[in-house]
Amino acid sequence: MDPSEPPAPGDEAKETASGDQGEETASVTERAKRWRSKRKKIIKGVGIAVVAVAVSGLALLLARNYRPTDEEETEEPATSDMGFSEPEPADEQDEGLPPERPMSPQHVSGHLMKTNGQPSEAAKAAYAEAYAAGLVEEPEIPPGYTWRQDYERYGEDDEN
Repeated sequence: MDPSEPPAPGDEAKETASGDQGEETASVTERAKRWRSKRKKIIKGVGIAVVAVAVSGLALLLARNYRPTDEEETEEPATSDMGFSEPEPADEQDEGLPPERPMSPQHVSGHLMKTNGQPSEAAKAAYAEAYAAGLVEEPEIPPGYTWRQDYERYGEDDEN
């Protein structure tokens, strides 16, 4: 049969049953085009979301490796913690010294603190003194609390 001749009425059924690949491919292509045209907005939205997630991930990665401005002013390039450069050698002077205190000493005033148990007798006595001095309004420690006495935070150790 010549491809330029129209098929005979009986031959059409034979070609459809055998599955003409040209028509089947065209119909799949057409169905895909129709599906895409119907869902064009959804596809565009998904693409935008993927780009937004990628940009956010990059921003988080850069923010994690950000160095304060003090290091930016030096002539040495900042290195990341991702292992791209060798670690800096420790200073020889700091090897034998104990770590320094993070802050100067601070005075912490007596205060109520939530607890699961009962306050001790010492805490009750210290609270009574604070009440007598006019530092607290209630004459007794409320249930579920204890009294913390004044103390120094980040102070020098007694050993030194």
